Amino acid sequence: MLWPLVQLNRWVCLNILLKSASSTILDYTKHNRGYRPAIMAVIHTFGRDLKFNPHVHLLVSCGGLSKNNKQWISNNFLPHDILKTLWKNSVVSEIRAAIKNNCITKYPENISTILNNAYTSYISWYVNIGKTLKGAKKVAKYIGRYTKRPAIAVSRITSFVDNIVTFWYEDHKSQKHIEVKLPALDFIGKLVRHIHDINFKQISYSGLMATAIKTKALLIARELLNLKNLQPWLKISWRTRIHMITNSDPLRCLKCGIEMLRSNIVFKRSTILVT
Repeated sequence: MLWPLVQLNRWVCLNILLKSASSTILDYTKHNRGYRPAIMAVIHTFGRDLKFNPHVHLLVSCGGLSKNNKQWISNNFLPHDILKTLWKNSVVSEIRAAIKNNCITKYPENISTILNNAYTSYISWYVNIGKTLKGAKKVAKYIGRYTKRPAIAVSRITSFVDNIVTFWYEDHKSQKHIEVKLPALDFIGKLVRHIHDINFKQISYSGLMATAIKTKALLIARELLNLKNLQPWLKISWRTRIHMITNSDPLRCLKCGIEMLRSNIVFKRSTILVT
């Protein structure tokens, strides 16, 4: 019901989705468990089939600091049924406030009816709680996958023949690959509508990650979790990294074994060619 309104007021509405997603978690943990978690939020506007489908991915710490900042309260469970209602109430309330304050200026005449229906609808708003990520590597992999993810991976575009683009996506329900054929301009049109406005911040931080308190809050959290002596970051060269992954030296000639002089690096799919 609200997607057309979001499309007409992208900047304001997408920011509302980001803010409401984080505030939903923060409100619940504050009033029900008495702590403030660290939250990183990323907004996407696309679904697997390239349709306009705005949604937010959240990375939330398993627990957080107590209200007096003297205790770390652990928690690995968030009730998605409760979050559905809080999430819906927050989004609709924020949109109403934005319209009242003239921040949202493009909307249909029956906007009040649309918002009332969205608020009172028996249809549940979708909230999915993923599995706990254990270990820095899994967290880094998740962040890398969702922060700057494009609307479609090149690997899903299978052909471009006679001005027709063919791509596939995996259907959530059937778990089957669905093939789609579109004229080139239609395909481009589906892509460009997922380009964010200039200076729009796709990623936001809140809770213990909020800019104003991040440095102090994370320092307290590390002390409470006995993480004072963190392993320093190791600076590894690109050459060493490639050797660690492929077990081969990219600057050694495969035929004679003589070390080469690097002039430039060319990226072709997942292969790195050094000349």
